[in-house]
Formats: sequence, structure tokens, C-alpha cells
Amino acid sequence: MNRTIRLVFERETPGAVLYQEVDLNGKRLTNDADGALVRTLYLRKKQLNGKIPQILAITIVEAVQ
Repeated sequence: MNRTIRLVFERETPGAVLYQEVDLNGKRLTNDADGALVRTLYLRKKQLNGKIPQILAITIVEAVQ
């Protein structure tokens, strides 16, 4: 399975940045019925070096062994 998902900035916490999965039209995906694969994603703020992207595109690639 190879699939690319889009996530948009939702909010910051003291140590992380929260992103919400969206469809191609920008509609937030909140559950299985919406087609959400990840729904929410937290990234550690420290690892972003002070740069917080507003939109992420993440590709999930099936590992070949």
C-alpha cells in the first residue's frame, strides 16, 4: 500500500505540534467514515528547529522485506 495523506496545522502544545488529516478539498477527516488513515499526528517541537510547517504531505510506503 502506498498512500499520500495531507495534514494541516491544528495547534501547538508545550512540546509538540498537532496536525489534522484533510482530504484534497481541505475538509478535516475525523473518523473512519470520513476516510481518515491517520486522523491526527503529533510532531515534537524540538525536532522542527523552530519552523512549523502549515501543511504536511506524508507518503506511507509498504516496506518490502
